Amino acid sequence: MSSKTHLAFATTAVGVASAIQVPTLSPGLGEVMVKVAYSTIIPLDTYMVDYGRLVQGEYPVILGFNVSGVVEAVGADVDGLQTGDKASIHVCAFSTAGSKAKGLQEYAVMDRSTCAKLPDDYSLEAAATIPDNFITAFYTLFDCLGLPPPTFPSSAPSPHADTPILVYGAGATSGQYAVQLLVLAGYKRIVATASPRHHSYLKSLGVVHVVDYSTIDLAEKILLAAGGRIQFAMDCISAEGTLKSISSMVSPDGVVAMLLPVTEGGSHIAGKDMQMWMELPVDRNPFPDSVKLVGVRALKYQQNEYLRNNLMPKILPQLLEHGIIQPNRIRLFDRGSLQDRCQEALNVRLSETFKLVGSPVPVRSVISIDVATKSLRLPQYPTFVFATNRKMSTITAVATTNAPSAIGPYSQAIKVGDFVFVSGCIPLVPSTMQIVEGGIEEQTKQALSNLKAVLEASASSVGRVVKTTVFLKNMEDFATVNKIYEEFFSGSEHKPARSAVEVARLPKDVLFEIECIAVSSK
Repeated sequence: MSSKTHLAFATTAVGVASAIQVPTLSPGLGEVMVKVAYSTIIPLDTYMVDYGRLVQGEYPVILGFNVSGVVEAVGADVDGLQTGDKASIHVCAFSTAGSKAKGLQEYAVMDRSTCAKLPDDYSLEAAATIPDNFITAFYTLFDCLGLPPPTFPSSAPSPHADTPILVYGAGATSGQYAVQLLVLAGYKRIVATASPRHHSYLKSLGVVHVVDYSTIDLAEKILLAAGGRIQFAMDCISAEGTLKSISSMVSPDGVVAMLLPVTEGGSHIAGKDMQMWMELPVDRNPFPDSVKLVGVRALKYQQNEYLRNNLMPKILPQLLEHGIIQPNRIRLFDRGSLQDRCQEALNVRLSETFKLVGSPVPVRSVISIDVATKSLRLPQYPTFVFATNRKMSTITAVATTNAPSAIGPYSQAIKVGDFVFVSGCIPLVPSTMQIVEGGIEEQTKQALSNLKAVLEASASSVGRVVKTTVFLKNMEDFATVNKIYEEFFSGSEHKPARSAVEVARLPKDVLFEIECIAVSSK
């Protein structure tokens, strides 16, 4: 590698992010250089760009907390990773490594202890979705809550195996990983809260008791399922409302772990004018003094010597090798320049504030760092202005009886300015809300018919669709689906961009689902 600089994507001021050239550093003692293949955009990235929150030190700050790629070089005293190995790396954003360890750049340099070696056949795209939430779940359970670090699978019952443990917001990725880890570790009395669309999936992971968090008698149902008050609780949402809810269920000597930051009000979505706390103010704390309340800063997991030496270097590779931990579905951004990809991914994160994908398995935005324009010499700070520097358009929910009504807490579609974001359409007959009779052909046609109805109710049309995502339970059905899909879009001047993903399960066990982004006809 002869170049002394490489391309990166960074926030350069509050509300501003851009592609810049940064120095290419060599790995030092105990460090690994990775040629980055994929990285992700997570909520912390958007907070840093749009509001300048969680930014420490001077700008620019490179974005991207997750990394997957190929080991390019290693420093002295590095064991178990050699040049040419694939690696999945979790980057500590506030560590002494700083921006050099972030993912949205061509080369990242990080400590060996943050790297997990992947199985030879493991997808680099999928690997980029794992580190942040896996580490958050493991660190929360087996450090912050004080549960003993387990072996996988459990070789002996945990001393707390029969103790009630609550995972509040288990539909979130960190919550789903927490559930998997607790089941694998032999815990038997796990109670999870989630929206109904997550219930089947969570039960498939081994949770017996799953409760709708929006139910009126939530506390009563949880206490009944737990057989008493909750001794350990993990709040994956961490808002004032969720903490207040947990306070009505927890034992007087219980332990509650809240994923920081805590947001004001009842939602984990933090707006520009909404308060966020890395330490919960005393006057906002709903718990009695006897309850131990622990704020989880997952990026500090390396302060635990056992986790630093074992979690990424040993534990995660073992779980991946045996197929025990599953990655998320991905939404891949690989078109255009690095700035184009990152801009689109950030915009999707913004839109997902208002849009819930109709699937029990979270979808992560994954960005390809295969930079075709890396020879282009960029100015030091070419700027791109994001949410805080642009006027937000009116947000409107779309509802029509010509398509199936929402089967969860989401809208059929959301209009933001000229854009229409259509939720996942599955093959339900609108008049009966039952799955259409037949196989993949009938289901595909019905779901596309539902999509068309929602588009028309949104003042858009099939010909105005710019991006679709198709989810298949069996990729062997792709040829059949593709033929019907081609006919459906035959009248469009431009065929929309598309991703097709095979998934383990879809809502109501259907075979086909489709979502899209379109522009309004008006």
